[in-house]
Amino acid sequence: MKRNTFRFLILSGVLSSFLFSLLSCSFEITEKKRISDPDLTSTESGITVTLKNNNQDTLYVNIYRQDVTEILNESSASSNPAPTEYDCIGIVFPYEKSNSTSNATFVYEDNYIITGHKYRYSARLYSSTDGYTYTNWTPFFTAKNGLLASDSTFYYYTQAEHPFVYNEIAKTITVSGDIDKPTGLSEGTYEASFVPALVFQANDNRRVFQIESLDVNSVIYLSSLLPLDFHDADIKLIGIVGQRVFSEKAPKSDVTKTQKVIWTSLCPIKLYDRNNLEIPNNVIHLTSEHGDDGFDYSY
Repeated sequence: MKRNTFRFLILSGVLSSFLFSLLSCSFEITEKKRISDPDLTSTESGITVTLKNNNQDTLYVNIYRQDVTEILNESSASSNPAPTEYDCIGIVFPYEKSNSTSNATFVYEDNYIITGHKYRYSARLYSSTDGYTYTNWTPFFTAKNGLLASDSTFYYYTQAEHPFVYNEIAKTITVSGDIDKPTGLSEGTYEASFVPALVFQANDNRRVFQIESLDVNSVIYLSSLLPLDFHDADIKLIGIVGQRVFSEKAPKSDVTKTQKVIWTSLCPIKLYDRNNLEIPNNVIHLTSEHGDDGFDYSY
């Protein structure tokens, strides 16, 4: 692998201003007040998830998926098991925030699935007025087509003894072991579509931050990667995801904006200190520098 040291960049524009509420790869289902589930349809390359939006203040929608194939195989083919764990697979934004979005439709095309597997979906809408609203889970749906082979993986993987080493003085993470890319797509196709990203959490605030590479000896500069609300707080490294961003022009507009983000499944990863000792719970404390948020010049 290439040996290089570089600064990783924070997502710009919309990506840096929105909370990409990625909850880790394996969430446990909790009881929440829910609305009607999304509609599912088959396409030539996957499953389309369609959700009608009844709130003009909706800022984005998270999409969640559970593969229930093994659960159904272990029980009866006619059963409808309750989901226990699931993946956060993406986020969809409205084209624009106006009264016209009150009856808009959010569409997410899920292509990175396995033909013949059974899936169910749920969504979470976020609005400035109502906060989070969850949908019910859909009944299971069989994928007639999918881009992933049955023996492939769609997440990063490492067997390195000390994959990530944290330097508390320099406030950096060094990639110190090989991290394998997902095998669901060919290497060139995957790299042309997805980039690596790290998931961090501070209190209840969990976000995804795009980075440039996971090559061995790469250095991640946390002070420039993480926003100020992740400084002066205990933060936890949740893991690695692959991220693909779709930007489009809104109807009757020349402005290009982020409209959809796709994530691979999450790879939890252990964090070690400079003495190669495991950092408990992957929790570190990032202290801010004076003036990171500017200096007070008021009277």
